[in-house]
Amino acid sequence: MSAAGEASRRRRSLRLLDKIGMDKVREHMATGKSLAVIANVLGVRPEALLTFVKLPENAERYRLGRAERALALVEQALDIVDAADAEDVRIVKLRVETRKWLAAHLDPRRYGNGRASQAEETLDAAHLDLLRRMTGDNGENVEEPSSS
Repeated sequence: MSAAGEASRRRRSLRLLDKIGMDKVREHMATGKSLAVIANVLGVRPEALLTFVKLPENAERYRLGRAERALALVEQALDIVDAADAEDVRIVKLRVETRKWLAAHLDPRRYGNGRASQAEETLDAAHLDLLRRMTGDNGENVEEPSSS
């Protein structure tokens, strides 16, 4: 496609996003969806969605949307751990670590690596509980993770 055609498609996407509104984009972000998935669901170009969310008038709602997405990812991680069994440990760890990493980048004040984050503490406790259930340990022989 030519540069002029691409620019035209992007402008159409931006006009559509103006009609849809940032609140609708935030609703999708709050479910944990990526911007690429949201763009596909809304039928707009991913580049246009990225431009739209970074407009000055959308900056605060986009920041809130990122925080909501981070929370959704942390909740997904807890669901993954809760549903896991002994055969799933490696894939569960990968899926949880990926969500923790994304949450830390989406909302660094809450889930960042500068200090022990709420997400990490919650997930560490859930992981410890999963290990106890898998080993049949009642917790008497396992040390609690420190929150330093």
